[in-house]
Amino acid sequence: MPGSPSDPETNARGFAAALDEKLFMKTVTKIIKLIFILLVIACKKENDSSDSFHPTFNALINNVSVSLSESNNTFWNCGSLSDPQLNGSDSSLFQFELSLFQYYKPDSIYHNSVFIYFINHIPKDSLDPLNKPPDLFESMFRNLLKVNDYPYTFDSYKKGGVIVTWYDNKGVLWVSGKNRIENNAFPATLPDYSENTFIIDYSRAVLPPFSFYTWSQEVHLKFTCKLYNYFGDSLLLENGMLNGIYSYIKK
Repeated sequence: MPGSPSDPETNARGFAAALDEKLFMKTVTKIIKLIFILLVIACKKENDSSDSFHPTFNALINNVSVSLSESNNTFWNCGSLSDPQLNGSDSSLFQFELSLFQYYKPDSIYHNSVFIYFINHIPKDSLDPLNKPPDLFESMFRNLLKVNDYPYTFDSYKKGGVIVTWYDNKGVLWVSGKNRIENNAFPATLPDYSENTFIIDYSRAVLPPFSFYTWSQEVHLKFTCKLYNYFGDSLLLENGMLNGIYSYIKK
């Protein structure tokens, strides 16, 4: 009726319908990322003390020295995800993430940020059956992050392994392989991993840095690998060293 107040629910539906689908999804993604950053900052403040753990990253990327450490504009995160329905197979996918990142609100993307993902395909009949869906045992979590050499994976849904991700100073994404959980579908063709290396040379059980984690493992990572962007360009990351903590939340 002309001149009468608009119904808020009707307005909301009209606004959502008018949005282009891609623009709407980008907006939702930015909101989710912002919430995530605020949670990380809040957790950091809650747990900050003189003996808090402070991760570091050093590498040579295309012959340029890069160094990151936790600071006012650089944050760290350790997380885990799982997919119990791995393409209908008899295995479940478990992903551990460790990251040091810089996040800028104006463009809502990462800059000068490193993410290291461990992807594992675990047969369901070897998991803890008391959980629904079946979940990891503590011994499994720690064994998956023991001192050892680790292979890279080209496609996280087809094979377990390591995926290294780097956002450069312009926010361009570079990856060593396809991480399906992170909705990353490049590089398009299988890279040559023959010169890549990845080693955990130190690993120990530690108390979780935040109360919502179930288990945590401090690790020192050393790696060299080629990374690729969406257009197939590559760069070389050499002598990468990341000291950090992987954590897991048992459902």
